[in-house]
Amino acid sequence: MHVTVKMTELLGANTLFHGKLTNHPQSFTISPQGVHPMKSSGQKMRFSVQAGQAHVFDATNGLRRTG
Repeated sequence: MHVTVKMTELLGANTLFHGKLTNHPQSFTISPQGVHPMKSSGQKMRFSVQAGQAHVFDATNGLRRTG
């Protein structure tokens, strides 16, 4: 998936990336293992997610989506 990262949060041994999916209005938070400082806001990045490793939430009610 292609994303535009707006902000990072360094949380000890992990980092949270917050931003928007490219060409889609949906926001995201990605938590890769390790410390990954971002050079600038608006940085474009590409991520892949292994099947079964993503947690997706409904934007209207905040509940985790299954399936």
